[in-house]
Amino acid sequence: MIPTLVGITIMVFAISRLAPGDPAGVWLCAGIEGISNDNGLSYVITYSFHHRSDYWEQTVIYIDPNIGRPPKDLAFGTSEGDIGLGDFEINFTVTPVGADESLWIQAAVTNSPAITYVSNLLRFVGISAAAQASPLDNQVIIEARFGALIVGQTVHQWVSVLDRLSGQLSPPRRTSVVVVTT
Repeated sequence: MIPTLVGITIMVFAISRLAPGDPAGVWLCAGIEGISNDNGLSYVITYSFHHRSDYWEQTVIYIDPNIGRPPKDLAFGTSEGDIGLGDFEINFTVTPVGADESLWIQAAVTNSPAITYVSNLLRFVGISAAAQASPLDNQVIIEARFGALIVGQTVHQWVSVLDRLSGQLSPPRRTSVVVVTT
């Protein structure tokens, strides 16, 4: 632990002295490697840095050469989770998605609304029809993957637009709903 703290202190000092005239954000620490030849009594630490004068925090937008624009994206409005007489669906815009596009749906079901980190629990549940309009009733495909939903469970859904021509997925939009019944 002490070598780590000393290393971080030295690294911060080194970065601040690398090029005193450089603004913040042009140096990126690419690696820290430490080895000990005396069972941890001392360490030889090597730091690697990369310099980029146009800063490291750039937004990169991919333009699909086949269609001349970035892949489509969704914006969610609401999500409903009524397994009784109400609706179990997701509402989204742009609606409908394009003729060559579908919704790519991943979901996770938890037994507590306090569980919000679900990246490791997600399962692919299905792809909507092409040109899917909002709202999408996806209770059947979620229950096919997870079994019958129970009141009080939380359904987390990550939905992307799938371009069927290029195979590209948009970034996922996330929505969560607690299951109720009427």
